[in-house]
Order: sequence, then C-alpha cells, then structure tokens
Amino acid sequence: MVDEFSDLANPIWSDDQLLDFIVKHPILMNRPVVATPRGTVLCRPSELVLDLLENPVASFTKEDGEQIKYERKER
Repeated sequence: MVDEFSDLANPIWSDDQLLDFIVKHPILMNRPVVATPRGTVLCRPSELVLDLLENPVASFTKEDGEQIKYERKER
C-alpha cells in the first residue's frame, strides 16, 4: 500500500496547504500544541512542555520508561 502522505516534504506544498492536510488528518501532527503565557510550542519531544509551565516537575518517567530530569534554562 502506498502511503498517501509520503510526499508532504515536497516543496510544492505551501504552508497553507500543509496546514489544511493537518486539519483534515490530525494524526499528521501527532503531538499536542501547548499554549501558556510563557509561549506556544509543538511539544515533540513531550518534555518541551516543561519550559512552558510555571512550576514544572524536576523529574518524571515517560511511558516508555525513559527518565527525564529537568532544570529550567534561563531565557
């Protein structure tokens, strides 16, 4: 079976066309967009959300068992 989305990296598609594809097929994004007063980020990898939180956790374990330790970086 041919993947109907295999050509999305082709420069023939405009940004608007790519956004239309995502609206019609949300699985293409595959990550949440998180918006807070600290900013808006497409959170891939998921730990990117920590920079947007006022009081992020210092560590957590992802679903796959990966241990994440977090220290806020100065902006």
